Amino acid sequence: MRSKEDLFHLVQAMSKSEKRYFVLDAKKGGRTDSRYLNLFDAVNDMEEYDEEPLKKRFAANLSSDKAYLYEAILRSMRDYRSQSSKAAQVKERLMDARYLYERGLYDQSTERISEAKAMAAELEDQFTLLEINREEQVSLFDRRARVQLEHIEKLNEERERTLRAIDEELRYLDLYYRLLLELHKDFNLNDEKWIESMKKATST
Repeated sequence: MRSKEDLFHLVQAMSKSEKRYFVLDAKKGGRTDSRYLNLFDAVNDMEEYDEEPLKKRFAANLSSDKAYLYEAILRSMRDYRSQSSKAAQVKERLMDARYLYERGLYDQSTERISEAKAMAAELEDQFTLLEINREEQVSLFDRRARVQLEHIEKLNEERERTLRAIDEELRYLDLYYRLLLELHKDFNLNDEKWIESMKKATST
C-alpha cells in the first residue's frame, strides 16, 4: 500500500532534467493549468512533506490527484529512459510486435521481434532472449504459418543455449553474494580452510 509520502519522495528523487522532461511532456496536450501539474509544482517546492497545505489547495480530490500524478510521472520516466536505454527499447519492440501480431500484421511483427532479438543478444540479456524465443515459437502456430521442422529445431537449440546461459549467470550471481557474505564476516585471509572452501566454490 502506497504511503502518503511516496509521491514526495519520487518527485524529490527526480533529476532536474527528468523534471523538465515531465513538465514538457505533460504540457504537450496544451493543459498547462492541469491540476496534476499544479500538484507536481506544489510537491516539488516542498523541502519536507506537509499534507495540510495540499489538502487546503486540492481539497477532496487530493488522494486521487496524487495517485494519478504518481503514475503519470512513472509513465513519463519510462519514455524518458527509453531514449537512452537499450533495455527499454527492447521491451518496446516486443510490445510493438505483440500489437502488430494482434492486428494480423505478422511480417511487421516478425521484423520487430528480430530487432528486439538482435538488441537483446547485444546486451547479453538472456532472460529477454528466452521471452523472445517463446514469442517466436508461439506465433508460428497461432498464425498457422507453414512451419519447417528445421525452424522449430533451431528455436529449440536457441532456447537450450539460453537456458544454459541463464543457469550459469544465476550460479555466478549466487557465488558472488556468498562471497560478499563471507567478506562481511570476521575472517583471516591466511585461513587455509577458508581459502580452500572458496577455491572449491569457484571451481564448480
